[in-house]
Amino acid sequence: MAWLEWWMLDAFDASREFTGDLHSTATSLGQAFARPLPQLIAATDSAHVQHWMIRDRKPLKQWSKGRATLVGGAAHPTSPYAGYGAGMATEDGYFIGRHLAGVDLSDYAAVRQALDAFEARRKPHTVRQSQQAYVLGQVFHHAPRALQPIRDAILDRTPLMQKVVGDSTPGSILSQLGEIDRAEARFTALLGLGEAHGSTP
Repeated sequence: MAWLEWWMLDAFDASREFTGDLHSTATSLGQAFARPLPQLIAATDSAHVQHWMIRDRKPLKQWSKGRATLVGGAAHPTSPYAGYGAGMATEDGYFIGRHLAGVDLSDYAAVRQALDAFEARRKPHTVRQSQQAYVLGQVFHHAPRALQPIRDAILDRTPLMQKVVGDSTPGSILSQLGEIDRAEARFTALLGLGEAHGSTP
């Protein structure tokens, strides 16, 4: 399903044409928010207020084919509610570089093995983050109107968000740091091996 998001303030069914004024709509939606959001909207030139379509896609089973692979949003598109899509794309670049370090790029089988290893290490993390972003988007913008006061009361007066998102984040970060440590250890070992043979990978 596709939706147009207003600065993540509200959702609009993308199957209906929007004919209103973007700036005034954003201004109206932002009034209930704390400073400085209303002031930021007011200071934004109306020509620079935009809406965009967000499409949710199930995780791909395979990112790579032959010697080519997908990374970032092409492999695991993530809606903005986790604030982590660009971060995961950056991580992908780092990890694919480390997996291909020392690989003979003319060796098809070796490249395939490196890409498979890259995917296997990245998929569990990216799936979890993309799914969390999807769930947050549903909770924030697609709860039935009758349930919205209950949702708001739970989010405002209970530690639910802290338990679901905040408490799990440190473990996820530590897990990714562990992945970086392992990648760096492998890379360092490759450099040492190359130096021992008088060449670099």
